[in-house]
Amino acid sequence: MNTGDQITIYSTEPIKNLPNGAVNEDASLIFPSDPIVLHKKTKSPALHSDLFRYALLSQTDEIWVDLDILALRSFDNAPDYFIGWEDKHTLNGAVLRLPKTSSALQALSRYGPTSHGVPPIPNLRGFRKIKYSMRARFTRYTVDQWTWGALGPLGLTYHMQETEEDKFALPISAFYHVPLHQTHLFALDDAIKISEIPDNAWALHLWGSRLRKILLEDYDGRLPSKCFVNKFAYENILEPPA
Repeated sequence: MNTGDQITIYSTEPIKNLPNGAVNEDASLIFPSDPIVLHKKTKSPALHSDLFRYALLSQTDEIWVDLDILALRSFDNAPDYFIGWEDKHTLNGAVLRLPKTSSALQALSRYGPTSHGVPPIPNLRGFRKIKYSMRARFTRYTVDQWTWGALGPLGLTYHMQETEEDKFALPISAFYHVPLHQTHLFALDDAIKISEIPDNAWALHLWGSRLRKILLEDYDGRLPSKCFVNKFAYENILEPPA
């Protein structure tokens, strides 16, 4: 759906042919991008994205939105704490706004490429706590070596719970009505209907990495014509193909 919201796309290099309503800004003005901070084990730039979004929220009044988010309505009236539960235990920052006065945001903004020590993992106890404590004590255990998501959902959940700001989080239905393990539904014909999406939903997370993998493995990399994503786009954003 064309919500009318202005979208700013941050990048390390200029992007051409942006859609109407989108503007391009230099990501380095918000957070240094040379070099890109990669997760050592997976080589994923998601770690850099996590650090960037906390810097963005600290320096601007913008709302961070992952590229695999499908907005269902305008974010103009979004609350100051615009963050949702992914499941009963974990918050997700795919859509994220926190007030600058947020203690959780201030803690998250202090992390950087050279941060090291014990990663912020919720409910870290027992053998796992000993393991991470030993690594931090005897090695320079830096953020790029931390467990996957330590500065993403895990770190976000940890600090929001530490400051008791998790009470402001929106329910699962706000952004994650379709959970990760049901990503395949986005590609199935008529598997998801707009009428069945909760009224309090702001957007849907399409779980882009998982969806791309499903499309490559089962659909030759193309969205089926009657799947939810295609139908939603054609009915609400794009002109249908001739």
